[in-house]
Amino acid sequence: MDWRGSMWYAEPHPEFFPEGMTLKDWKEVRVLPIIHPAAILSTWYLRDVTIHDLKTRVPMALRRDWRPRPEPTFWAPPSYQQVVEKLEEWLGRGNDSENFWLSSDIETARGVITCLGFADGTDFAMSIPFVRRTEGGFDSWWTVSQEAKIVRLIRRIFSHSNIHIFGQNFIYDTQYIQHYMAVTPKTDHDTMLAQNVMFPGTPKDLGYLSSLYCQYHWYWKEDHKEWNMSGTIEDLLRYNCLDLIRTFETGESQRVLLKHLDMEAQMDFKMKTHELCLRMMNRGVLFDKHRRAQLTFEMGEALGSLEKEILTIIPQDWIGPPGKRAKDKTSVFWFQSDKQTKAVLSDFLGFKVINNRKTGEPTTGKEAMMQYKLLYPEWSGLLNRLRLAGQLDNTLHVLRTELDPDDRVRCSYNPGGTETHRLSSSTNVFGKGTNLQNLTKGEEDD
Repeated sequence: MDWRGSMWYAEPHPEFFPEGMTLKDWKEVRVLPIIHPAAILSTWYLRDVTIHDLKTRVPMALRRDWRPRPEPTFWAPPSYQQVVEKLEEWLGRGNDSENFWLSSDIETARGVITCLGFADGTDFAMSIPFVRRTEGGFDSWWTVSQEAKIVRLIRRIFSHSNIHIFGQNFIYDTQYIQHYMAVTPKTDHDTMLAQNVMFPGTPKDLGYLSSLYCQYHWYWKEDHKEWNMSGTIEDLLRYNCLDLIRTFETGESQRVLLKHLDMEAQMDFKMKTHELCLRMMNRGVLFDKHRRAQLTFEMGEALGSLEKEILTIIPQDWIGPPGKRAKDKTSVFWFQSDKQTKAVLSDFLGFKVINNRKTGEPTTGKEAMMQYKLLYPEWSGLLNRLRLAGQLDNTLHVLRTELDPDDRVRCSYNPGGTETHRLSSSTNVFGKGTNLQNLTKGEEDD
């Protein structure tokens, strides 16, 4: 799925060259990865993207129109003078125009912004580095006065009333930009959210969007992985520039399609939801510390008593040694381990294996537990205890979440995470907050 639709050239190993052919001959052979027809027959929604790949890319291959000419210009890295002059040029264009668009994107490592870039079209992008790698970690790319000047200009661009910003999942970038540059970017079009509005339930990552909305596409998202561990700064900045021009072209194409589908009002509402999520993230959820401490103690006592009851019914020794948490490797009882719970229900008790409706994989989730209660009413006492233990454990996780100095929990809210447009929450980019959907409804029968 990642590589489908990519416009590549053949590069076989020299050992496999047919007689008389050279590498130069092979480089004229255009290659288009597509979804296998057998996969389409079993997963029908893959048909549409495959038709798109064939209808758009094959005619281009026959015309030998396989790469943009000329290739886009990337300033990666730019000089200090280039950065200042280009940012001032864009500010000047913003002053002269009421409809000037830029795409923006950041890259991060170890909790800091490594680079921030802008593109004003599909033929130019500039990625501004902020750190350089050293033996001990990171050092600043610019002098203090140079960085102060650059950040001041960036802040003006992000807050300029006539400069409109394209972003991809820009609520992520905004958390870093607010923290390190003390400005909230005025995001006018988020490409991830536009896909969620027009085609809910389909992939929304930039690699997938580029394959649908960009004239020239090849998968590039594996070019930059763990830059702080390997690769050069030039690799990182070029990767950032590719993100920028793909985001810009995707955004422009989506705006045309939104108008064609008469969905501009829905997109406006989604962007208002995006702004609301930002305000919620910045304000946080206020916790009553006294009540929180009381509830934590009460629920901890209740969970401990419930765990003893479950282990009386099916002791841990019958199953084997306790499992390990993935994060901190601490021991967990069998009913706290998804793997061991599946083994107890299917292998030990002989329950029917129930698969997740979406993934098709075996599950012991809420829906499965409800089915088990209908199929095996004699085990309803154990199943009720398992469900209640899970609810208590989730609620305790929320109650134990670290508070900020003002007694608030600040989560990251995703306005485009589900096909039903329901908001989802998670830890923010700095590891604070939690998934507030873990809170139980508190049914009376529990």
